Amino acid sequence: MIEFFAQNTVLDGQGIIGMPNTYVKKAERERKAQTDTIVQTLLGICTDPHAPPETKLGAVKTLNPIQDLEHQVAIKDQQISQKDEEIRQLKSQVETKNTELEAVGKEWGAALEQSRSYAEKIESLERDNKKLADEHTECSTQLTTTQAERDAAVERAEQAEADVEKLTASLQILADEFVPPQERHSTASRQFRTHGLNLSTHWYTVLDLQGALRYENEMKQLEKLIAEAKKQQRPLRSMVTYLKSDAETFRDLFLYELVLHRGEWLEKSLVNFFQAQKADYSKWHTWCNGETSATDDNEEYESFCEGRLAYNQAVKLGCYLTFPAPADQLSH
Repeated sequence: MIEFFAQNTVLDGQGIIGMPNTYVKKAERERKAQTDTIVQTLLGICTDPHAPPETKLGAVKTLNPIQDLEHQVAIKDQQISQKDEEIRQLKSQVETKNTELEAVGKEWGAALEQSRSYAEKIESLERDNKKLADEHTECSTQLTTTQAERDAAVERAEQAEADVEKLTASLQILADEFVPPQERHSTASRQFRTHGLNLSTHWYTVLDLQGALRYENEMKQLEKLIAEAKKQQRPLRSMVTYLKSDAETFRDLFLYELVLHRGEWLEKSLVNFFQAQKADYSKWHTWCNGETSATDDNEEYESFCEGRLAYNQAVKLGCYLTFPAPADQLSH
């Protein structure tokens, strides 16, 4: 619009309307040339000494309006130049605004596209939110059901624990009533061999089935180890006479080692095994702690001393003649 206005400027006082600025300027140049010609002619008349006074007066009267008109035209030209400059500035501003408008339009298009994307995301999030709300409701229902089942399970567990305590107490009463303490291991072993795990585990606990099985295994292991120990032989030495046989010597050594490693065996196993070997475990244990023998224990005390002596000699040689198996290996 501004460019169209610049190209269609009205020239006041000249009668030129709606013409392009280029044609206006050309017309102005032609008019000015004509005016200059007329002015020069009139000036020549005014300065011609041979011209009649009336002619000179008419030329002066004609020249003054022309000069006034030229002055007004100069003023108008200056105003037109100012308007042209303003037009150029306005055109520059319009171009700048158009550029800014294009940039804003692009930003607006990008913002519109982003808005559409956000709208799609919002719709997707709303669908996800609804789905999560439904899942939350379902989970809440399941949680309520699970809590109810857990409470019921806890109640059953507490009742079962109370029943177990009552059963254990009843089994303990039955064991005290019908199974003497010294027969509990044998009773547990016999019932286990006969009935297996069909009986209550609590009943086996009262009778100490685990201890009974360990006792049986340890007795078998001790009998095996003593048999192997008695098969060992001492080296023959010249000028040396052994007063006791190898079997007796290694038996005593093995019994002494059992006392030293007594923490690895059941006390019942050691007591019964020593008794089977015609020895008293409690006496050997006492002598091992540094106490001396009574007067009626000379023969057994000598066996103890022989075993201790053989053990000390084996230690000096850097090896053991027998190796009692640890209790944790008895099951093998």
